[in-house]
Amino acid sequence: MGAVQRLGKPFFQLAKLSGEQAAWTADSTGSGYRPKGYVLDDQDRPTFKYNIYGATVTDQVRVAENGRGIVREISVTGAPSDLYAKLAEGSQIESIGKDLYLVDGKAYYLQLQDAGGAKAVVRESAGVKELIVPVRGKLSYSILF
Repeated sequence: MGAVQRLGKPFFQLAKLSGEQAAWTADSTGSGYRPKGYVLDDQDRPTFKYNIYGATVTDQVRVAENGRGIVREISVTGAPSDLYAKLAEGSQIESIGKDLYLVDGKAYYLQLQDAGGAKAVVRESAGVKELIVPVRGKLSYSILF
């Protein structure tokens, strides 16, 4: 509902990396990606399901309760130990507090709520900054406006 808001160029959310400095994958070749459909909650909001890298994923996006952003929750069962999620990409990503990041000079804020104890990393790759985090079961973050 409303205008489409682009937050940078699209990228694959999950990837297997040999280390936190390894290049992000540009396609799904070798990922074993298989869409498994979606289910609707009582308010007709979808939760998407898919398999990737041998893991089972549920992925949902909801409007934040205060209406000032969106919340994304990803749950992964059977995640390989080298599975990462890319949360943001931009020319600048700055940590401005505990698990709070400023992306592209106030374009938006990203707040990491739950990463299953994993720590997010801001890194540079191919001339852009990326915010990545190892996936340890559940991952929850908000994009704040």
